[in-house]
Amino acid sequence: MNQSQIISSTSSAGNAGNITINADGLTLLNGTSINSSTTASGNAGEINVTANEITLNQSSITSQSSSQGDNGSIKINTNTLDLIDNALLSTAASQSGNAGNLIVTANNMVNLQDGSQISSNSTGSGDGGTVEIASGSLFLNQNSQINASTTSSTGGNLVLNVSQLLQMSDRSILNAGAVGTGNGGNITLNTPFLLGSGNSDIIATAVLGHGGNINITTDGIYGLAFRNQLTPENDIVASSQFGVNGTVEIVAPNSALVKLPENVVDHSQQIIAGCANQNSSSFVASGRGGIPPNPTYELISDGSGGIGQRTWSDVRDISAYRKSSNIAHIIPESPEVLVQAIGWYRNAQGKVELIAAEHSVQVRNNLTCAAVPKN
Repeated sequence: MNQSQIISSTSSAGNAGNITINADGLTLLNGTSINSSTTASGNAGEINVTANEITLNQSSITSQSSSQGDNGSIKINTNTLDLIDNALLSTAASQSGNAGNLIVTANNMVNLQDGSQISSNSTGSGDGGTVEIASGSLFLNQNSQINASTTSSTGGNLVLNVSQLLQMSDRSILNAGAVGTGNGGNITLNTPFLLGSGNSDIIATAVLGHGGNINITTDGIYGLAFRNQLTPENDIVASSQFGVNGTVEIVAPNSALVKLPENVVDHSQQIIAGCANQNSSSFVASGRGGIPPNPTYELISDGSGGIGQRTWSDVRDISAYRKSSNIAHIIPESPEVLVQAIGWYRNAQGKVELIAAEHSVQVRNNLTCAAVPKN
């Protein structure tokens, strides 16, 4: 639908009627609006929308009060909610009426882009309403906001339960602050992962009133940090300029849980079995060495000097035991010179011996073929 309207309003003491939409999908484009309003003491009607997918592109679903009457609440039930290009989902009061509550249930995702807002504001003396979102993931980008601010009364509350990821980027804001004399509202966040970047802030600030309280339960916060005032960074602030500051409490339920090792210690390796079942047995550790933590381990010193921790070392001066003596030069005897044999003879035992030239025994000449008799 383009620039179409669905309206329920009252301008007297009577209450405006309710608006209920049930559809497979709902897409609002180019200025299309669904509106419930009051300009008198009567209350604005409720708006209830149920659809598998809901897209608002430059369009709005609003409940407004410009007098004493209260806003009606807005309830959204869907799988995916997309707000694009300054889309608005809002309950707003500008006089003494109270802003209505805004409740969004999205099984899959809520996505705010390009300056889009989900808000429950009061710019008069009325209180801000509560914005409650339950979603798988929640994304805010490019100056998008979820807002429950107020001017002179108590700010509204933000309650966000996100089962997977809450990501804020590029100047996006979660705001339950108050200006003027109003008190800041409270912000409650429950999500496994909270990411902030590009000067995105979570604020429950006040000027003259009290700052609101911020309670975050998460396994991890990335990019955002608690600060006493707003900065160009990604801030979590609950301060008051002239009043009492609010509190910021961050709880990480899984950080205190320590996973116990699965390999349980076998105590049978810690005790020597030789002393078991002996009525008169005893175990005595004496001396400075102590005992190892396990029969198979060696003693290891940690440098503390405690008994059983320092190993023994000999630090005596042994220089008195060192003796020097003159080195004896030993000249080895010359090896016996070998003499070449020039003959042989047969001794008394009938064995053949080789003889040198100076031997007194008669030398037999070498045998030749000439000495062999011919037949």
